[in-house]
Order: sequence, then C-alpha cells, then structure tokens
Amino acid sequence: MNILIVASLSGKIKNGYEAEINTARDGLKKVNALMLDTNRSSQERNRLNEHASRLRDFILYHELTERLLLQFKMIAGDIYDEIDTIKDAQDRAVDVYVKFLPIEKMSGSVAGSTNIPLGEDGDAYTSNYGLHTVSTQIVAGNDALSLLAHEFGHIKYQVPNIATYRTFYVKYYQVKSRDSESIGHHHMDPSGQKAFEFERRFRLQHDDFLKIGNNKFERPVTLIKIISKDLQ
Repeated sequence: MNILIVASLSGKIKNGYEAEINTARDGLKKVNALMLDTNRSSQERNRLNEHASRLRDFILYHELTERLLLQFKMIAGDIYDEIDTIKDAQDRAVDVYVKFLPIEKMSGSVAGSTNIPLGEDGDAYTSNYGLHTVSTQIVAGNDALSLLAHEFGHIKYQVPNIATYRTFYVKYYQVKSRDSESIGHHHMDPSGQKAFEFERRFRLQHDDFLKIGNNKFERPVTLIKIISKDLQ
C-alpha cells in the first residue's frame, strides 16, 4: 500500500497518445481483418482504408513520441528530470503529457504550445488530461527536440507560478496580443525567459552529446518514414 501511495504522488512526463494506443492497435487489427473480405463494395473498402489510415497515423505518432522522448532524456537528462518531477506551488506532483504531431494538426501558426488553464483559479494546473496535468504539443520537424526544451521551460515556470501567471497572461496577451507567435514571449514574461533558457541549455548539451563517440540520432522526419514502413 505504501508503495502505491508513493507512486501516485510522483508526477511524470507521459506520452500524450498512451491512453488510447491499445484501442488504436486493436482497431487496426480489426479493420485489417475486415479488409480480407473480398466481397465488400469499393465504397466500403474506401471507408475501411480511410479508417485504417487514421489509426496508423495515431500509432505512428505514438511511437514517434516515445522515441523522441527517449532521445531527449539521453541528450539532456537533467532537463528531463526537472520536468519529470515537477510540482506546483502546493508541492503536488504534476504530470506532463507530450504529443509530437504533424504541422497541419497544430492550432495557430506556432510550432510548439503548452496549455494555460485560464478558466481556473488557484495553484492547481489542469489540462484536457485532468487535474494536476499539463498538455504540450510539438510539431514533428527536425528541430522538434529544441522546441520541446523550449516548452519544458514554459512548464518549469508556469506550473509552480500559475496563480500569478494567469494575471500576467491576461494583461499582456489576452487583452493586447492577437499574434499567436508573440504569446508567451513578451520581454517581461518570466515564462518566456525560462523557455529560452531551457532551449539554450538543450542546444549546448545536444552539441556536446554529438561530440562523444558515434552518438547520433535519426531526425524526426526520417523516423516517421521508418515507423510508417513498419506499419505497412
């Protein structure tokens, strides 16, 4: 019982696709089995193909997120651990859900975003994943890991300071700013300052990592091609 209690108090970086991945995999198996029926009309087969394509994309980006999170941890384990153990102002653990996704699924003109619970009060962070959670989304381009470091910086500041940061956000962004790219990066924004600090830290560690032996990783675009081939 004590072990279970301790585990439940520990916030973690989590794959944002994880909760639905088994459903997606089971669904793809069923669709593939239905496709074996040669008596289906072309219209039915088209619908099944479209459904299978959506399921494969979901599985692909789940696997991509797994691999990129592992890469990040290997390159900058200290930054990863800071977010993996992050707590709010009341010392409550907060889970950070990460999704890498195609650019067409990002809202606005940004390449990375982290939710801000403006409709709430107090020190608790919330997202679509529930109470004491954060949701961050990153475009799966070749600078994806640097973008993730940047968003981790926002999270590092916002989680323990969300009560006061809401006031700053409303004053400088919700009222004054219409440019989605400027949100979070006002020259007086402590969250933006922390984001750029984390990004710089990651880039330095990334460069150092590549200097050691034969250390290198496949770029996200290449990983997408590799995973897609495995799913065919």
